[in-house]
Amino acid sequence: MIPTRHWNVTEEDRATQDSFWAAFDWSQRDVRVDGWPMMGSYYPTLLVCIAYVFGAKVVGPRLMHDRPALQLRLPMSVYNFGQFVAHFAMMRNWFVIYWHLEPSWCT
Repeated sequence: MIPTRHWNVTEEDRATQDSFWAAFDWSQRDVRVDGWPMMGSYYPTLLVCIAYVFGAKVVGPRLMHDRPALQLRLPMSVYNFGQFVAHFAMMRNWFVIYWHLEPSWCT
């Protein structure tokens, strides 16, 4: 006899699952943005994602097949330094706000 596993699903688990799937309910969208580009339905976003994957996996390798690799050491170093500075500035601001203001969850 094959042992079976019994799943004990509680009401809390069901509520968590329901709230998770409620985020994907199309009727809960903000109708004020329906006229905005790419906000009227799921299809424009899906099309952009498919085009990106096609470009990265099919078109890109075909274009770069017989070409040497690009030398991007300097641009990548500048970009990484910029990311470091931006992160440092954000964390500094967060610490200044946290240090000078009492957080709302402490009251």
